[in-house]
Amino acid sequence: MRQAINVGRMQMLNKWQFIGVPLMVLLTALAFVILIGALLVPGSDPFYTGAGQAGLWCFVFGGVQSLTLAFPFSQGLSITRRAYFVGTTGAFGLLTLALAVLFYLLGLIENATDGWFVHGYVFGLPWVTGQSWYGTIALVWSIGFLLFISGFWLATLYKRWSINGALVAGVGVALVLLIIAAAITFTHNWAAFGHWAIQQTPLSVAGGILVAIAVLVAASFLTLRRALP
Repeated sequence: MRQAINVGRMQMLNKWQFIGVPLMVLLTALAFVILIGALLVPGSDPFYTGAGQAGLWCFVFGGVQSLTLAFPFSQGLSITRRAYFVGTTGAFGLLTLALAVLFYLLGLIENATDGWFVHGYVFGLPWVTGQSWYGTIALVWSIGFLLFISGFWLATLYKRWSINGALVAGVGVALVLLIIAAAITFTHNWAAFGHWAIQQTPLSVAGGILVAIAVLVAASFLTLRRALP
């Protein structure tokens, strides 16, 4: 456990990349929305954007860099692969949770100020924040951590099988999605799928994402056990 905690601290030494960049991207997206609302959108009708997800995509690169930069160093320090994995995923789990809480708090401010006084909404989206606070946080956290573990898994594949492994995995995921789409098409179930989709809540979507996270966490750890530093 001490090794895992030390790994988490080691990962967070790169504060600008893992904390500063996501915050910068998030606040820059917010600034652009406020600017657009102030200059380009007339009237008092609210407008909603998906700009709040911009900072979450940084965790894909965070997942890649957390392995490619720190894993070789950790092996030189004789840290076990299990401790490295637990420490890294634990640190980024807390980091994405902090960002999810920030997303929720910014949504409260946004709603209280009528969209930053320009009727522009980035965080206080009705479907995302219109129900429970824990549903909002769970959804944002699950998306952020899914993006992180996806990048981490791709990096482990690259370390284990070079670029070929990452390419094969990408093609495999694309094929699975294509097969699912084809099955829905051939069974004429797109209408049923759409009806099911619109009934979902942030909490239920977060639960589905957790299943994908569990699969990727297991795949990442198994690949890491054979990855080359």
